[in-house]
Amino acid sequence: MDSPANSAVFISYASQDAAGALRLCAALRAAGIEVWFDQAELAGGDGWDRKIRGQIAVCALFVPVISAATQERLEGYFRLEWKLAAQRTHTMADAKPFLLPVVIDATRDADAHVPEEFRAVQWTRLPGGEASAVFCARVTTLLIGSEVGRVSDPSLPSVNPPRAGQGPAQLPSRRFPKLVAATAVLALAATAAFFALRNFPSPAATPAASSVAVLAFANMSAEKDTEYFSDGISEELLNVLAKLPGLKVSARTSAFFYKGKQVAIKQVAQELGVAYIVEGSVRKSGDRVRITAQLIKADDSFHVWSDNFDRELKDIFAVQDEIAGLIAKNLSLKLGLAPAAAPGAAPTQNLAAYDLYLRGRAEQTSVTRRNSSFEAVRLYEEALRLDPGYALASARLSQVFFHSFRVTGYDRSEQNAMRARNAALTAVRLDPNLPEAHLALALVRQAIDYDLGAAQRELDEAERLRPNDPEAPAVRLELELARGRWGDAMQALATRAAELDPRNAASLLRVAEILRIIGRFAESERRYEQGWAMSGWTLTYNSFPLRGRSLNTLAWTGDLPGALVRFETVPTRDLNNPTFYRERAELQTMGGRFEAALADFAQALKIYASERAPTSGPRGGQIIATIRLGQLDARLGRGTRAAELYSEALAASGQYAQDLPDLPNGPRYRAIIHALRGEKSEARAAMAEATQLAARTHDAVTITEVRRSNAETLALLGETAAAIAELRAVHEQGYGFGYLLRLQLEWEPLRGDAKFQQLMKEAEARADAPPRPKK
Repeated sequence: MDSPANSAVFISYASQDAAGALRLCAALRAAGIEVWFDQAELAGGDGWDRKIRGQIAVCALFVPVISAATQERLEGYFRLEWKLAAQRTHTMADAKPFLLPVVIDATRDADAHVPEEFRAVQWTRLPGGEASAVFCARVTTLLIGSEVGRVSDPSLPSVNPPRAGQGPAQLPSRRFPKLVAATAVLALAATAAFFALRNFPSPAATPAASSVAVLAFANMSAEKDTEYFSDGISEELLNVLAKLPGLKVSARTSAFFYKGKQVAIKQVAQELGVAYIVEGSVRKSGDRVRITAQLIKADDSFHVWSDNFDRELKDIFAVQDEIAGLIAKNLSLKLGLAPAAAPGAAPTQNLAAYDLYLRGRAEQTSVTRRNSSFEAVRLYEEALRLDPGYALASARLSQVFFHSFRVTGYDRSEQNAMRARNAALTAVRLDPNLPEAHLALALVRQAIDYDLGAAQRELDEAERLRPNDPEAPAVRLELELARGRWGDAMQALATRAAELDPRNAASLLRVAEILRIIGRFAESERRYEQGWAMSGWTLTYNSFPLRGRSLNTLAWTGDLPGALVRFETVPTRDLNNPTFYRERAELQTMGGRFEAALADFAQALKIYASERAPTSGPRGGQIIATIRLGQLDARLGRGTRAAELYSEALAASGQYAQDLPDLPNGPRYRAIIHALRGEKSEARAAMAEATQLAARTHDAVTITEVRRSNAETLALLGETAAAIAELRAVHEQGYGFGYLLRLQLEWEPLRGDAKFQQLMKEAEARADAPPRPKK
């Protein structure tokens, strides 16, 4: 029979961690929890030893404090305490809560010197021993009878991930309604506190137990050009697993990153931040297919389940569902997850259409083949010709059109917008329960129709249908960016999007860009570095990694020489990129190196002219480079040449506005040019037009860009107060100016104004908030 005093928590720690352990003890006691916390480790003696052993034998919860100090001390009395606690678990049921390991610094649990029993439960990270309200509430819940489950903050999944082998939490006893109510209040408070956190783990951090990646299945077919088929099998399994509530599923691009690479399963899992790996092979021969699949627990390479399936090709969808169901069942048994929903109808009964779809998907996701988008469109449209009811093909077709319209900007015609919209609407009509259809329509509603409310509804429906779809967080991130919700919640969402797709260079660089926009420079730099390492240098004109990263460096540190140094390391093969020269020219201009800047702007224009394309990105860059070239010529006394360049830029911006009338870029470029030419009324008219077009988009980024351009125009017109008011509005929206206001040439006319100086101080103070690297 347990001692009457068995409702206490025993804290075990090394003497070097006394301060952190004391803070933890104080927080628990403040929450009304009894804590046994011995501060006489050096006292020794048989009586003291018996007391400690007795407390460990009857305490309700045992909290070992783990740190760098415990890593260094391979001997110590705390290690005897840990072994006694571990031995006690051998006589307990698996569901009984007892061990609550707490890490108070950056020590990784995978490397920690602890008893193996500690690894069977979730660990909590409480930096410095500062216990959150939810942790205290969770301890209270466990003490009143809840079985072991998440013993750390449930609102911090990326900070305190659950560990493998851990069962689900149960509700506390109904005999304690007041205590349960208090626990709920504390949980809500801690959920709000979560969004104030600024540091998040990298993908190499300890993975959540309920997490899995489906690697690209090996193509074992005699015909090696059928790899698209094995890839498709893998993706379909991923999509089915993503329907499991509570299961984190790594995104396709990141999981397929390892295709053809000889990388150990444990390393793959660590880099993707998952606890389980699904891998296998596909052998297609005539009208038959053999699929081998296995589920592996990554930390010890234990094969949880494996099997072979020999089927006729006509049964391909049934066997996919069967395999995914078996994997889901095994994961559910291991992790206590809710069962997956029953599989729906096969996406098509036409195997030829299915084959075309898989080929189209391979082209859509290719990062190496040129013109792959055009080929994807052709293949999807052919699949739909064979099966007009193929909703998934229609949804993917919409995504390709959308990518061309919005992401690359290479075809912003109304015809392309209509094709993206119609394909998404058709997909939803054909299959209202298809998550991909609602994701496609969410993109269209947000970025083509400018209906953020409708985009929100479509995205919510997609996530309801597939709760852990790894594509959804990136879409939601774009939606929240458009809504202007640029606070801590957005940084948390950006982190989640990056962690679900940690080996996707384009996705990481987009996350980095968003974090830069909202002034989260330290986290932005980390994501730039990750994407940079995988992408090399050039992806497209609009996603040239060096462009955003140099701006981030400047905004965060004000280190102009440091930003310029990066440009010196670009490989020669990647120098035929106009963005490289235009961005380096901007930095040269900030540093007063006007002749060098002129040469770079001229080189950018030369490349733009040789690779002219009907796209918003390059044409906008070409106009900006022309304007800047004119400004430098004017500064160096070459007024005639400057006037010629302004006229050229004005004509180009007029054509831009005519070709792309829905974008505010044309009139905002015109406003700056008219201001440079001293044409005040024309500048104000163009500003008004740009502002009206931006407002029509309901997009916070577009509106912010226009307000920033308005500030530049007003500064050129000598309207200092109005220019500063526009910049103040942009700053208060949450835009990350950092040190750019001090450096960029366009703000030079404002720097003598006291209000502008105050704004600079505020922007720089925000940049200084996270730790900055040394210059």
